[in-house]
Amino acid sequence: MFKRVAAWRKRSAHTNDPCWLPQPCLHNRARPPGMIASPQPVILPMANSAITMLALDLDGTLAVADHRILPRTRDALAELHGEGVEVVIATGRRYRTTTWVMENLGFDVFAICNGGALVKHPNRSTLHADEFGRDRLRQIVTLARESGFTILVQQDSPGLRGPDFLVDNALAWNPHVERYVATNRQWATSADLMDPPRHCLLAATFDDEARVRAFAGRLHDSFPAELNTVIVPDYQKRGWYCEITKVSVTKWTGLLQVAGGLGHGPHQICAVGDQMNDMSMVSAATHGVAMGNAVPELKAAARVVCGHNDADGLLDVVRYIRTHNG
Repeated sequence: MFKRVAAWRKRSAHTNDPCWLPQPCLHNRARPPGMIASPQPVILPMANSAITMLALDLDGTLAVADHRILPRTRDALAELHGEGVEVVIATGRRYRTTTWVMENLGFDVFAICNGGALVKHPNRSTLHADEFGRDRLRQIVTLARESGFTILVQQDSPGLRGPDFLVDNALAWNPHVERYVATNRQWATSADLMDPPRHCLLAATFDDEARVRAFAGRLHDSFPAELNTVIVPDYQKRGWYCEITKVSVTKWTGLLQVAGGLGHGPHQICAVGDQMNDMSMVSAATHGVAMGNAVPELKAAARVVCGHNDADGLLDVVRYIRTHNG
């Protein structure tokens, strides 16, 4: 299942690359311009192995407004990918909206979506889906209704047909849920989630920050060591989004599915992000990078910090990889 559609490309000689910067790039040595050390760097085992996979978050990392990729960033990533470094998307987005950015890349990539619950091949087939059990979803929906929250569940719509997510219809929707559904109306449907579909990847809710955090606390109290919750500002930054997955689901676990299938070791991954839902991969990767616009917690956990996403900050990461692999 993991075999690439095209043959693996051979790595080109770095010395022929005009962007090549022939200086070492470890914590206590020189770094490419724009890269700074994290406040508390940790040198991990096998850190000198070549980087063969680059995992990129979308919003706040690769993508800018309207699902675009800055031209210089796009061209640099295409060149790096052509040299043999596998570029992979790792996002909290559902697959449909992930493809809107992927189509602007200009080359085919694997995609980890829904926070790690769904892994997609470049040919759009599903390689892995880590789904909720229906009984557990009913318990989450019950707790949400008792707490005054509307739950949404996301699924892997085969061939991008049918709804991407279902919205519980038991309670009146708050303005945050209303806005989300209005923006995605053609891919959403209202449903009684006490009778959930069989193939749900994750659950979520929208509300004010304090309420969302309090609800996440109740979830962890009710289902200790069984769930992951990630709380981030919503896509319009007018409310807060709480994503609920099985405890086994993170962006890092999704990345390991792809890396293992393609023969890359965990120590050969460079992972880049900006938000708390990137913490699993940025903190676990030997080469964890936070964007300059990242939240402080992620910057503290990252090995290095690059420039801002809306100022071609990923060019720093491309230079970092070439320097390291030299």
